[in-house]
Amino acid sequence: MAADLLSSASIGILIAVFVSAGLAKLSLSTIDLGAWAGKHRPAPRATVRALALIELAIGFGLAVPALSATAISASVVVLAAFSTLIAINLLSREDWQCQCFGEASTRTVTKWTLLRNLALMAIAITAATLERVNGGTGARLAGVSALAC
Repeated sequence: MAADLLSSASIGILIAVFVSAGLAKLSLSTIDLGAWAGKHRPAPRATVRALALIELAIGFGLAVPALSATAISASVVVLAAFSTLIAINLLSREDWQCQCFGEASTRTVTKWTLLRNLALMAIAITAATLERVNGGTGARLAGVSALAC
């Protein structure tokens, strides 16, 4: 039962993060990818939209039992990519504004931004592990439903 609760909490956190980040990015016209390859490169609106749609697809996919395992894996990949980009920017020692949550997050990227992303990645890995141990989303949801009764 504790594993079911931890799995559900992990999934819930990931849903909240990916849906809110995706929705927030929909209002952006560009996003600064930072010092990738040594230069600040604002991404065009189409790239920002694609990124927002990927985040939304992951967030909503996490809520659908048939898509949950794939969405969890995708969340690990996306968080790893973002964490790598953040680390590259931190190593470049250039100021780079975090736009992880659109206009609402314009603080400069710091080591805490990287630690937050790594923590989210750990949550996603925990969710993936628990999904395998618990026999998939159906088993997790059945366990949570049993707790509610």
